[in-house]
Amino acid sequence: MDIIHGDIEPHRRYLANVSEEMRARRLDKYRLKADSMQFVPFICVSDLINHKSAKWRRFMHPLDPISLDDLKNWFGVPNEAARLLRHRTVALNDGAPLWGGLTQVHVGKLPAQPGFDFSCLASEQRAAVLQMSKRLLYGYVAPDDAEQPAVAGVIRYMLELARQLKPLALVLSDLVVCPDDHVIFESVPLVVADNILIYGEGRISTRGNTRIDAMQIRHVDV
Repeated sequence: MDIIHGDIEPHRRYLANVSEEMRARRLDKYRLKADSMQFVPFICVSDLINHKSAKWRRFMHPLDPISLDDLKNWFGVPNEAARLLRHRTVALNDGAPLWGGLTQVHVGKLPAQPGFDFSCLASEQRAAVLQMSKRLLYGYVAPDDAEQPAVAGVIRYMLELARQLKPLALVLSDLVVCPDDHVIFESVPLVVADNILIYGEGRISTRGNTRIDAMQIRHVDV
């Protein structure tokens, strides 16, 4: 059996039906064009998947983030989801926020100039930039906060770093993990699939941060 193009038919009853239009709309979120890609199922794959192998690289596509929203939507927590999570957290904590937003970061320790060379910063400034980057990626960011010059400088740094890293998205139709298989994603920031189906003790793990965007993720006992 070809480890990529295995027979999908025995698994079809467990898979959500995803139209070409639905798939194209999802890929538009990442500014990826469905008509320039091939979509194949990965069936009973037990392998390390990364960009170094030509076998896998042909299914990987470059991502080009141009805004903080891109970074949050693709690799972190979308801003609206972070806003709702913050409100729920506050309510569960009797009105005392467990996460206080960007005010918890010492903005005064950030570089004042909107453009800076991270490697030339003092250790305290580097720590503040990294802390702010994490808050911006995973927390709620109010528009006024993002417009502060020091914060805008961190956003610029995050975008420049993301472009230097040249992130790739792995795009496929379906991933079927059979009972004894172990699929490892290594340095794959984003996986976009119609379905992810895992049988029995089959496993998926990651080396590095990987975000999975699937219409359906399903586990079937065997």
